[in-house]
Amino acid sequence: MNARHKKWNCLKTCHFGKQLSSFADKTKASIIAPVEPTHHHYRTDSVIDMALVRNVPYAISAQTLHELSSDHLPVKFHIDSGTPAENPKKFIPNWRKFKQYLINQAHATFAPKNTEENDREVERITAEVIRAYRDSGSWTELIRNETTEEILMQIRERNKLKKIWHNTRHPIVKNSLNRSQNHLRKLYREHNERRWTNFVTSIEPGDDTLWTLVHHYNKDRFSMSPLITDNQIAFKSIDKAEAITDSLAQQFKTNNLSHPHRLYC
Repeated sequence: MNARHKKWNCLKTCHFGKQLSSFADKTKASIIAPVEPTHHHYRTDSVIDMALVRNVPYAISAQTLHELSSDHLPVKFHIDSGTPAENPKKFIPNWRKFKQYLINQAHATFAPKNTEENDREVERITAEVIRAYRDSGSWTELIRNETTEEILMQIRERNKLKKIWHNTRHPIVKNSLNRSQNHLRKLYREHNERRWTNFVTSIEPGDDTLWTLVHHYNKDRFSMSPLITDNQIAFKSIDKAEAITDSLAQQFKTNNLSHPHRLYC
């Protein structure tokens, strides 16, 4: 939001900032904003990324992250709940298993007679969707992107030049910033190439990693969508094959030659 106010470390106050501050006062909410600017402009720097918090019994702080080379920076919010942070994990669903599970649970055509039957059917479908999503996926630990010390030093150098350029707009500083950014891209590219080379060379003949890697690139990703027929919607492979067979049988029939006088050239 482009709401600037001196309350959250902006140099100027605009109309939207006054409205946001008034809304926070009326609703007894708190505005959490970082100390450093989140947006760099050639006129002035400002803080336009913040959080509107209400009824949260924990201390919240905001920090500007200098990880991007753009003029608009991300913000990280920390909620001090007093509990130790667990290992970050992410739930990754398997949509193919999810789809197959729902296909296997498919029932006959539903013909509701009253509102109660509709409600029960909606509850059943909702429960099946939730169960399919939970059973088809798995929890996986997030892979941390390990970088070298040289890359970290180059990131700090790039961020330092970026701050100077945002404040001065000097052409020489801009050229230095571009060279620093290009060098950082080169370091990332070389680092990724080394990681890939080390991964390929570390594959053992008796390991399944090579087969998994080749199978990933050679896997047929074609998936036929459901076929809509006159009687049903074909989801399974056998139903699709029968639907295609019936369609071809109707198209390719022997011509009726019992009435030759009706044939026209």
